[in-house]
Amino acid sequence: MRSLLKRTLQCTLKPEIRRSYLSPALTIATSHDSEHLFSLMNCRPGSLITDETALTKYNQDWTKKYQGDSSIVVRPQSTEEVSKILKYCNQKSIGVVPQAGSTGLCGGSVPISNEIILSVECL
Repeated sequence: MRSLLKRTLQCTLKPEIRRSYLSPALTIATSHDSEHLFSLMNCRPGSLITDETALTKYNQDWTKKYQGDSSIVVRPQSTEEVSKILKYCNQKSIGVVPQAGSTGLCGGSVPISNEIILSVECL
């Protein structure tokens, strides 16, 4: 039921309201966090996406029914990098949405309140 509520709110509430209502304990990643995440992946080109145009692909599912507002996508190439990313995000209380092919029908891979997207497309 909570999942359905989240999806309903995602479609109807403004991003700033969704953030405060759905995940009050999470913090929004900053540019410093972005730089640190990039360093955790050895500053590998393509491992961090922050370009608004490139983010469009990751902020919606394939049906284009659900739209997210994440500003950071990380693309680790090993389970070690995934572990480092999750450890850092846990320490900083930054939300993470795992994403594979975005082929689900319920929008589960779409961020609700500016979580970072952890794409496994490079694993």
